[in-house]
Amino acid sequence: MHESIASFPSDTLYDSSLISDASVATRTLLELPNILEPTSEDAIDALTPTCIFFDTAGCEFYERTEGDGEQKSLGEGSKSNENEAVVVCKWARKLVSQSPASTD
Repeated sequence: MHESIASFPSDTLYDSSLISDASVATRTLLELPNILEPTSEDAIDALTPTCIFFDTAGCEFYERTEGDGEQKSLGEGSKSNENEAVVVCKWARKLVSQSPASTD
């Protein structure tokens, strides 16, 4: 696992003892062998980051709680947000489009 992703669980859950293997500690998707155009701006922008956050504040993406309107005795129930799922699917398609398997 990339060291930037492993750092939180390592520090929080394993007293900083979780260590990324050197073979993957700094590897990004851009370094995979079958990237169509690894020097293109699109590939670099999409495949270099190890973690992506999308700010949807102000986009009026409303959460739906499972069983909305029903009385709950414990917790708030599962939540979903279809608009955020669309954003994530669009990003996943962008990532997949960088490999030759996506051209089939």
